Amino acid sequence: MTVKLCANPFKITPIENSNELCYATSQNYNGPYHFGGTIISNGDVGYHGRSGENRTNQTANDHGSLACIKGQWYIFHHRQTHSGTFSRQACAEPVRIAEDGSIVQVECTSMGFHRGALETKGSYPAIISCVLTNGAMPHITNTLIQEDIIFSARPKMWWVLLRLILSGAFVPYRH
Repeated sequence: MTVKLCANPFKITPIENSNELCYATSQNYNGPYHFGGTIISNGDVGYHGRSGENRTNQTANDHGSLACIKGQWYIFHHRQTHSGTFSRQACAEPVRIAEDGSIVQVECTSMGFHRGALETKGSYPAIISCVLTNGAMPHITNTLIQEDIIFSARPKMWWVLLRLILSGAFVPYRH
């Protein structure tokens, strides 16, 4: 998808393992486009140097785009929630676009459009947990996973999730 930000067209596209949304810029809508960097990865791969082996969630294909809402730019994307790439949860994260058009990679959070920090009292639904890992999350694309790995919503399989959490999984909420 191509959008116009600042003075130049931007192209938003997944690359390589398709788990990240990257951008490229050009002086012309017809190109050539020059790679700018990663905006977001659905496993935070690349964020502060995180490797693919250290992903914070299972990773798989991602697609989305940027939109400006009330003066704030957001990247819209999705993450996987079940044992395949076809069960997806829509997400939005705020991004900062520098005057030169560059974007620093943003991390996946639990915030979406929420302004300010999550309150430390009360309860939040499990589905907004932005990290769900046992330290060995796979990269899956167009496949179904049969192994017992953690998923944020797995119908009628709650005991698998509970067993994995009790065996040392990490399930935080961010910001």
